[in-house]
Amino acid sequence: MDEGLLYQRIMAVPGLSGTWQQRLAQYYKALTGKTYKGSLSEGLYMLDQISKRNFPQAPGWGQPAPTPAPAPAPTPVATPVSAGTSAGQEAKRDPWESVMPWGQYFDENLVKSSEAARAARYFDPLIQRGREGIEGEYAQRGLTRSGARSTDVMRMYEDMRDEEEKMREQLYGTRLAEAKGDYGNLQSLYESNAKGFKPSTYSYTPYEYEAPSESPYKYASTYRQWLNNLYK
Repeated sequence: MDEGLLYQRIMAVPGLSGTWQQRLAQYYKALTGKTYKGSLSEGLYMLDQISKRNFPQAPGWGQPAPTPAPAPAPTPVATPVSAGTSAGQEAKRDPWESVMPWGQYFDENLVKSSEAARAARYFDPLIQRGREGIEGEYAQRGLTRSGARSTDVMRMYEDMRDEEEKMREQLYGTRLAEAKGDYGNLQSLYESNAKGFKPSTYSYTPYEYEAPSESPYKYASTYRQWLNNLYK
C-alpha cells in the first residue's frame, strides 16, 4: 500500500482534525470502534472506505431526514398550476454534461503536464548525483574514455525512467480519483436543485501536453532530453 496516497486522502475526509496520524486514528475508530495500529490491512481498509465515501464521523452522517411538517391543503386552482410548473421546470433542465463538460472540468493533458513537471523536480537532482557518481568512479580509475562508462550511465537513466514513470502514474491517478469524486458531488447538487447552474458558454480548447522543460542541472539536462524524446 502507498502510504503517501493514504496520507493525501485522509486529509480530505470530513469531520476529522489534527495531524494526518491523528486523523487516521480518528477515522479508523469511527469505522470499527477499534484502535488503529498502523497495519497494511487497516490502511487498505480505510482507503476502500474513503473511496466509498463512508464517513461515519462526519456531522449528520447516517441521520434520518427530519419529517417535514404537513403542508396546508392547496386550493383547487393552485394544485394543477404548481404541478404544471414543476413538470415544466424538470422538462427544461439541461443535461449535466452541457452544464459542466467533463473535459473542461478535468483536462487530461493539463493534469499530466502538471504532474510530469512535479515528478521531474523530484528526479532531476537524483539524476545529477547519480551520473556524477558514475563518472567520478571511472575517472578515479583513469577510464573516462571507456565505453562501459556511457553504458552504466544509460542503465542508470533507464532505472530512473521506470521510477519516474511510476510516480507520474500515481500522481495522475490520485488527481483523477479526486476530480471524479468532486465532479460527482457537483452533479448530485445539480440534480437535486438546478437553480444557479447554467449551461457552459465558454469555448474551450483542450490543453496540449507539455513535457517538462530541460533541467538546469548539468547532467540531469541530458537525461531530461532523452526522456522527453521517449514520450514524443
